Amino acid sequence: MDFASIKRLLVFLGSRKVTLLSLVIILLLLTAYVGLPLTVREHLPFNSKNKPSHPDDVRSRRGRFDDQPTTKLDPKFDDQHDQTASDTDTYSSSSDAWLQSEETGNAAVADDEHDEFMTQQAEIQRQRKRTLRETCNRYNITSRIKHDHYFVDDKYDLVYCYIPKVASTNWKLVFQKLAGVVGEHDNVSQFKINRDLKKELVKLTDTHQMESSLTFMFARNPFSRILSVYRNKLEPNTTFERAHGWQEDLGRRIIKTYRDKDERHEKYDLTFSEFVHYISDRSNKGKPGWQNIHWNEYYKWCSPCDVKYDVIGKLETLHDDAKYIFKLAKIRDIEFEDPSGSSPTFSYQNDTLNRYFEDVPMGSIHDLYSRYQFDFELFGYDLPKSAEAKLNAG
Repeated sequence: MDFASIKRLLVFLGSRKVTLLSLVIILLLLTAYVGLPLTVREHLPFNSKNKPSHPDDVRSRRGRFDDQPTTKLDPKFDDQHDQTASDTDTYSSSSDAWLQSEETGNAAVADDEHDEFMTQQAEIQRQRKRTLRETCNRYNITSRIKHDHYFVDDKYDLVYCYIPKVASTNWKLVFQKLAGVVGEHDNVSQFKINRDLKKELVKLTDTHQMESSLTFMFARNPFSRILSVYRNKLEPNTTFERAHGWQEDLGRRIIKTYRDKDERHEKYDLTFSEFVHYISDRSNKGKPGWQNIHWNEYYKWCSPCDVKYDVIGKLETLHDDAKYIFKLAKIRDIEFEDPSGSSPTFSYQNDTLNRYFEDVPMGSIHDLYSRYQFDFELFGYDLPKSAEAKLNAG
């Protein structure tokens, strides 16, 4: 309000029956308002510039994500079963608008940080989300959201969908530290993180919790995850201390499925090719071991086409993605670290991947890729060179 406006107000008041005391009070209030700095006046509650753009806008309580979209998921998929849509498009015409909003939001976060690292990571996220959305729309993919696949931290407004064999132990440890279940300098075993302390973590109870939280998930090359499972739990010379149960149960079952009786040896000797054959052979669907949390498809586990994640992380860029999430959430009192007693298989390394897949028959590679094709395309992964060469040769 300028002095010309004040003058007009005084003329108006002069035409009305106003007591002298009331007039003095009004003049004092107007004088005090004009004397306030502009930055203060803009934040007063009655200033029109300070009103939310929409009465249902929940972003006002999430200052660090003010430019992020608020609608994260389709509530109609909030139950406990998987399905692939064939006749409806979950995103319809709104998906492109959401992607554009998402790109703007990430850029705004990076600009606020004035940080080259954040700017680079925001661009990486923009590209990953574009790939994800285009693939979701191309195949009309949808899957129903399962609450027990998500961990929640209310203090930092985090919702994380964990996928076994994709740094899930690292992130469980983070959530346990944030919850005060584990101290920053406690030496906690991988087994305790995944069994005893996992019970202390808070699970998602309502999909609407995602609307005002930072949601994220992690993926990895699907073939490297399959190799990691084999090397960690089923390979004859694994160093994993609890592998014996896996080998005597699932490993022996696979051997009996594909070997004649005279080809079975007393000494356990399951090959990687046999494991790939078993989990890629559709005739085994429904049998024990065909489905397992360690190799179930990502799109069925974390519903990336129905939950609009703020961050799509990858195992191959784990520490950069974790740093980005920590900065977005303003987590400063703990460190992201590898748990003690972990059994790394380095299955993500190209040389290791190519060496193991060289011995897998072309038919099994084709069937395995067919099972995980959506995961490959959703998260922008390529086949290992040895596997791709066999498919191309066929």
